[in-house]
Amino acid sequence: DLIEMRHLNRKLKESENTLRNVFNSSIPICITNTDYQIVLSNDAYRNIFDQKEQSESSLKCYESRPGPACQTDLCPMKKVLRGEEEVVCEPTKVKTDGIKQYFIVTARPFLNNQGQLDGIVECFQDITERKNIEMERDRLIEELQEALEEVKTLRGILPICSYCKNIRNDEGCYEQIEAYIHKHSGVNFSHTICSKCMKEHYPKEYAAIMEKQEG
Repeated sequence: DLIEMRHLNRKLKESENTLRNVFNSSIPICITNTDYQIVLSNDAYRNIFDQKEQSESSLKCYESRPGPACQTDLCPMKKVLRGEEEVVCEPTKVKTDGIKQYFIVTARPFLNNQGQLDGIVECFQDITERKNIEMERDRLIEELQEALEEVKTLRGILPICSYCKNIRNDEGCYEQIEAYIHKHSGVNFSHTICSKCMKEHYPKEYAAIMEKQEG
């Protein structure tokens, strides 16, 4: 009996050590009971949510990480209490410097020795970098779509006055061709005068320029 007890104690210590190593991994883990009290969390979780050590004051989960889903039907605890075996959500944490941190949270039932529901165990995956890349991609796609719409407008048939060369816009009003193209493409114009027009409209100035060039 003594040998068997020693063997069982050794197995128990090995199991406890294995569990401790798994729980204290780099993945943030939090166990919350059905009264919304955090009963256990690892270092990775406390580092994310600025809790230096395990709380001894029965900290509520919605106090530790408040969010729009807290105490609503979208709360992972409420979903598990309704019978769901796995709940996945994407909460956002706003840090003190205003920077947002994004997570994928997976919540599953936490059962006691009798197999009864005692609460939930949640794992947090930081997806901030991926989320920022996705938002930057969406921004670039939106800018590209706007640019394509502007190019499409310029590629169409433009109704232009035969005399003054103003263009009729979508509202039916005429505007200068420079203003129209700038509005739809961002191109800026610098005005000058060609040799033909200078000779026709400013003959004296044209003659002086030609004389200077010939001299």
